[in-house]
Amino acid sequence: MSAARDAARVLVIDESERILLIRGQDPSRPEIGTWWYAPGGGLEEGESHKEAASRELWEETGLSVEINSDPIWKREVEFTFNNVNYLQRELYFLVRTESFDPKPQVLSELEKISLLEPKWWSHPELMTLPDLIYPNAIRTDFKELLEGSISSLKNIQ
Repeated sequence: MSAARDAARVLVIDESERILLIRGQDPSRPEIGTWWYAPGGGLEEGESHKEAASRELWEETGLSVEINSDPIWKREVEFTFNNVNYLQRELYFLVRTESFDPKPQVLSELEKISLLEPKWWSHPELMTLPDLIYPNAIRTDFKELLEGSISSLKNIQ
């Protein structure tokens, strides 16, 4: 049985048209390797998706912004992390910002060993990166993100 979880994630793009991703790992299964993903995480009790997106973004990168826009992507995904099966419903928000040096601010003990590093990526770099990226839409829809051509909430895989 999977634990249901609502989550908010943020696609952060800087003035050089790079996206900020975090490299992570499952500390209970280091043999599966690492992957890259957008900052974000689970909603806390009574928290909206926008509030969670702002909080998680600050906790994981140090960027403090209030999320006022509507989400652009939604995704439902099943996965196992730290020996727990999840059914996660995610909403993705887009934030444009000036480049900054991301530094985690507040991490749980689990996050301290599972969040390995943040890094800015250009579109050409993403297209040649052999590592896994979750969700893959970060790679396939990157040009749409840059052009701002996503007009309604899009289901992604």
